[in-house]
Amino acid sequence: MKYISILFALFCSGIAYSSEVITCGDATSVGREAKLVLHSHAQKRAQQAIELFVEKKVKTPYVNFYGQVSDLKTMSSLIEVYWCETQETPLHSAYYRFYSNNKSVFQ
Repeated sequence: MKYISILFALFCSGIAYSSEVITCGDATSVGREAKLVLHSHAQKRAQQAIELFVEKKVKTPYVNFYGQVSDLKTMSSLIEVYWCETQETPLHSAYYRFYSNNKSVFQ
């Protein structure tokens, strides 16, 4: 497990230096564990940006297809299916668009 973490850190740093953003294609091209880490970072980046913009806290950062509280795994599937327009779409932008279009996630 420790080696996987080290390899993943090297992989992510390569992505960050080569394109400066994690794209939807990056998230779909890696294994399940790595995908969840990429989604976690993108979600946090988008959450910080949307909270600054609307000046409200996100109360339910992870929801399922019905808008109910869920987990990162379910939310990542939702984002990849419905909010990633292309493989080149920045992953954090897909989360940001989701939050900006779903006001029910805010306090």
